[in-house]
Amino acid sequence: MENGKPLSQSSFSNLWDMVRRRTVDDPAELGTKATNSKMVRSLDFHVTPHLLRHTYITRLFESGLDIKEIQYLAGHTTVDMTLRVYTHYQHETRQQDTANKVCAALG
Repeated sequence: MENGKPLSQSSFSNLWDMVRRRTVDDPAELGTKATNSKMVRSLDFHVTPHLLRHTYITRLFESGLDIKEIQYLAGHTTVDMTLRVYTHYQHETRQQDTANKVCAALG
């Protein structure tokens, strides 16, 4: 919430309802309006709060935030938990960056 507190149960339910209305099982429905809504269907995969948490933490890691900052934001007690479970190596987007780092390290 704007005041820094967690969403109330009803606010979370309303927000999650919007995510569900944007999700389609049939990709042909992408871009169409959701039933009884002005929202456009834009998700062709099922999203869960935990999936969003994994994505959020992974993106923080990829953007270069210090792992201790990410640990704090995630509320983990150890850095190991953050690294082992929540930071996923994005092969396609990081392949060239990794190759450049290896070349620089080896001279």
